[in-house]
Amino acid sequence: MGNCSTCVQEQQQRSQNRTSLTSASSFDNISHSYHRNRFTHIRRFSSYNLNSLIDETLLIVRTVADADQEPPHAMLIVSRIANHEDRWLEVMVALIERIPINDPLGATVIALLLDECSLPSKELLQQLIKRACSNNRSRMKLLETIIDEHIKQITIQQDSKQSESFTVNLSNEPDSGQVTKISSDENIDIHETTPVINNHPSEVDDEQSLQEKIPKISSFTSLRSSKRSGSSLKAIKISDTSNQRRNDDNLHYERNTLVVLGCLAEKLVGPTSASMLDTIALSFLIDRVYLGTYGYEQLKSSDSDDCNISSKYSCVLKIILFALMALEKFSHTSESKHILLEALTVNDQQTKMNVLEYYEPWAKSNSCLQRQIGFYAQWLLDNVFILDYRRPSYEAVDHHYINVMLNDKDVSEYLKIGPDGLEARSDTVSFESVRCTFNVNSGAWYYEVLVITDGVMQIGWATKKSKFMNHEGYGIGDDQYSIAYDGCRNLIWFGAKSIPHSNPSWKSGDIV
Repeated sequence: MGNCSTCVQEQQQRSQNRTSLTSASSFDNISHSYHRNRFTHIRRFSSYNLNSLIDETLLIVRTVADADQEPPHAMLIVSRIANHEDRWLEVMVALIERIPINDPLGATVIALLLDECSLPSKELLQQLIKRACSNNRSRMKLLETIIDEHIKQITIQQDSKQSESFTVNLSNEPDSGQVTKISSDENIDIHETTPVINNHPSEVDDEQSLQEKIPKISSFTSLRSSKRSGSSLKAIKISDTSNQRRNDDNLHYERNTLVVLGCLAEKLVGPTSASMLDTIALSFLIDRVYLGTYGYEQLKSSDSDDCNISSKYSCVLKIILFALMALEKFSHTSESKHILLEALTVNDQQTKMNVLEYYEPWAKSNSCLQRQIGFYAQWLLDNVFILDYRRPSYEAVDHHYINVMLNDKDVSEYLKIGPDGLEARSDTVSFESVRCTFNVNSGAWYYEVLVITDGVMQIGWATKKSKFMNHEGYGIGDDQYSIAYDGCRNLIWFGAKSIPHSNPSWKSGDIV
């Protein structure tokens, strides 16, 4: 959900009349053909299996490509069921318990279904919050246990590397009588040859700002105890197999609860949304925003890529990311924003800072998940939770060495663009698009995109005649003036029609 990209261009030798473009969206354009009146004509079903309907929706929704195509039949049935007041809570709980955390379209399906459902009463809303957000402390301990396991794994890896380095140094001493052969391939970073749009001199200001934050960030060791009384930093030991299995099942429950809360806050924006923060939903949300500060001192020296992160810890990072998304959706009212800003503020004897500042350095992480969290936290600090003492990140970037970037004046309304103009992200049900600042009228060109998420995107080329109609589900590749590549659904788009391609589906970290 959401998409970040880093763009590169290089001229070749043939002539074409095109305008360069990167289009990013986290949701299928199929969502915009779902009209509310369609759900009033679905026939009644005397019996159903809600879990099977959700599974079928997840399976089929990826294959729905054309904007005029009917939504999956199973999806229509689920929505019809949820429109009955006595069934709404049942559907919400089923979505929370059933949608897998690793399905790239899982959060999309939840958002689409909630977008088509009738609004719940205050009583139903309170029942859902009480059911979904209960036992918060014990659930937080399970998440902290996963972080403890990750810290232990990193410590073992670091000790192993130090041991290997010590062995190599001993074997290369003159009096050792041995020579150890070291393969040069082990020291080569395969990403070093990847072309980039600049040589990263723009990071100088970022490094300086990070150095300024080091004294502040050190205060996070006592962060958890300052925000939650009775918080224990000790890992709990789970030896029972059934408890361990429940731990695994809990992770998708955590993510899906945050998605549902965020979508409801967005639909019920106003007094009802603000009243949700007067419940246990506030502590549920804030605790997961703070989750990344747990074990910070042990984790700050490591920057592992996604290959070296366990699947459980990846799920924890996803939970933090979706907590930030929910944070944005709750902040649409001034009353809610004030409540959240106070909850995000960390006070100790030496400093006062916002917990989101802790995540800012993650925007440069080698881990795609941590990079998403860093991007989102930085965007929130620049656009939502603005701090008087903090310099906006776009002012800290030196743009003189950047030849082309995403055009913030030629973009649909809900797309998030990074401070350097080279990254974009979308977290709405509309299909957002953007063109870049550099157009080409001759020659043959290509650009490269670093895919940070595996969500739905249509990336390609377009002329200025190509129109962005995000609310109707039309973007790049949906008219005769643009063409796009879709690596999630494995399609090539032109004129709102698609043809399949045989390339493997893209995944986080791929370069297209």
